[in-house]
Amino acid sequence: MFLISFIVFGLLLATIYIANVRDAAHTHSALLDWILYAIAGLNVWLGASALSSGLASDATGISLSDGLVAIVLAGITSGLAAAAIAAPAFRQLLKRAAGAESTYDPASNVHLAAFVIALVGVSVNLITFILGGGIEGLAGEISDAGITLDGVILQQVMWIALALFGVGLWIRRGFSAAIARLGLNTVTPRNIVAGLIGATACVAFLIIAGILMQMVIGTDTLQEQQAASQALAGQFDSLSVALVVAIAVGIGEETLFRGAVQPVFGIWLTSLLFTIIHTQYAFTPATLIIFVVSLALGYLRKNYGTTSAIVAHATYNFFQLAAAVLIGNTLMGGGS
Repeated sequence: MFLISFIVFGLLLATIYIANVRDAAHTHSALLDWILYAIAGLNVWLGASALSSGLASDATGISLSDGLVAIVLAGITSGLAAAAIAAPAFRQLLKRAAGAESTYDPASNVHLAAFVIALVGVSVNLITFILGGGIEGLAGEISDAGITLDGVILQQVMWIALALFGVGLWIRRGFSAAIARLGLNTVTPRNIVAGLIGATACVAFLIIAGILMQMVIGTDTLQEQQAASQALAGQFDSLSVALVVAIAVGIGEETLFRGAVQPVFGIWLTSLLFTIIHTQYAFTPATLIIFVVSLALGYLRKNYGTTSAIVAHATYNFFQLAAAVLIGNTLMGGGS
């Protein structure tokens, strides 16, 4: 599994590299188009494989309904990806959808690659989640396979590498310009305080939302929906490890999503993407909580820089993980 992940990561970096080289030369890349078509095609293949397994549910254990959901999801996302690759008019629509704050350029190879990769990533993430048995299956997988500190840090390093390559480090931008583009050159007391205030607001919202959800759906149902986040938080059994994880995830995820992605696709689309990749909360009320928290992090990035978003995200995560260590409860929503 690690080897497959490493190969996929390498292919993504290669795709982003080609896109940056062509943008630096101000030319369109037919090669990139075919690579992106291939990525969209692999997504359809995954959906078709899921449907095939669903048709043979007695042997595979995958239901036909899950297979149908997978192929429909793959078809829609790959269709949108193909439209973006082939039709400049569709990319103009995407620019309008991203909002006035977005810097999305319909003529940019990098922005096209980012859109296709994000779409396919969403599809693969959700299909894998569904076929894996949903929250119950994910919780079992986390409990059985475990999550190591090294693994968490490695994943965040990969997020940071994608962010740096995405903004064209040493291709379209030097190191200082890349750091500025990611919003990481804003380490000031004011921005750190803004991040801490943002984290406090997010934690307060989390607690209030958790209480309301517990009243509406009941404690037992809430605990069932938190199975994956409980299993995830349960992998870290000390405050020191929880702190390292919280900081690492805050830096990695914010550098990619708020630093690299948000200026291009805007707060709303970036928050939607951020929410979907957190499958441990998929199809539960916690999804809404993560989305609202993501909007708050996006606001911090826009007004105070990525450093503020990192401080807020790391603090929010540490609160969640510390609660799991000290009282055995991730509260509502878990760490992100």
